[in-house]
Formats: sequence, C-alpha cells, structure tokens
Amino acid sequence: MSVLVRNIARRSSLLLGRVRFSAAAAVPLTEPVTSFQSVEPQPKSQTEGVKITKLSNGVTVATLENYDVTSRVGVFIRAGSRYEGYSHRGVTHLLRHCASISSRSRTMFRITRELEEIGTSLRTYNNREHIIYSIDYLRGNLQPVVETLASVVCEPAFYRWEIPTVKDRLFHDLESISPLTGEVDHRLHH
Repeated sequence: MSVLVRNIARRSSLLLGRVRFSAAAAVPLTEPVTSFQSVEPQPKSQTEGVKITKLSNGVTVATLENYDVTSRVGVFIRAGSRYEGYSHRGVTHLLRHCASISSRSRTMFRITRELEEIGTSLRTYNNREHIIYSIDYLRGNLQPVVETLASVVCEPAFYRWEIPTVKDRLFHDLESISPLTGEVDHRLHH
C-alpha cells in the first residue's frame, strides 16, 4: 500500500513539475500583453430615486430604476418572527421553507420549471420583521415572474405528500444550529 502511495506521489510531483516548468516558460508578468486591446470603463448610468406608491388595495410598491439588465421583484410581508405568538413560534421559518412547494394553480415541478426556463430562481428570507420572497430576472421577463411569485405567495397548497420534504429541511436547520455558538441564544433574546 505504501509503495502505491509513493508511486502516486512521485507521478503527481513529476506532473506538477511539468506544469510549473510550462508556466515558467510563458510570457513574464512584467511585459505588457500586446494581443489585447484595453477597454475604457463605461460611466455608470444615473439612478433615479426610490418611488413609493400606495395602491388602492393597501399594497405599498417601492420602485427604483437603475437601468440594469437584471431586475428584482420582491414581496415583503410584515409577518416576521416578531409577530409570532408564544403558541405559534417557528411559523415564519416554516412558511419560508414552504415557498418551494405547490400552490393551488401550480405544482412544485411547474414553479421550478417556469423559473428555470427564464433563468432565475426563487429566494425566500425571513427576519424579525418580514418574510421576503424575491426573484432576480432579466428585464424582459416581468410578467411570468410576477405570475409565479403571486402564485407562490398567495396560493400555497400544503399538500400532505410535500410536507415530509419541508419537515426534513426544518430538522436539517435545527441540526445545523449549534448551541455552543450562541446562535440560538442570540435569536431568543430579541
């Protein structure tokens, strides 16, 4: 066994020696590279201020135009852990994990497929104040993104065959929190 390990080590050192030698034979870093043309930096586009609009149904919309290729749509729901009663502790965390399950109008597979087809994914966060659902997308894909996001936020189905997946994720989260780091204590003292 040790002979085999020594042979592998010797071969890899010979191979690494060749790599080092070939890298040393390349153009030194002190000489300018003439095959590339330098590109002048482009000035950043002007950004407009945040515009806040209150819709007739009570929803507040904040928009910021940054003239970028990508955009982000986010739904902030004032339902963070701060608003949980004693008997409902952990509901916010559960809802965050349930963002990837089926809704009444879309299956879990369809949600994933629709978002992947347009090159994006759903991200869900929670903190003391909010549950946040957000999607980064290319600018021309607003309509399918908003439709999928509305389905996820407003129509969760909670099918019994999807609950074990969510349960496994929750147990994984609980196992990853170490009581030695004080992470649990930090969350509880708020």
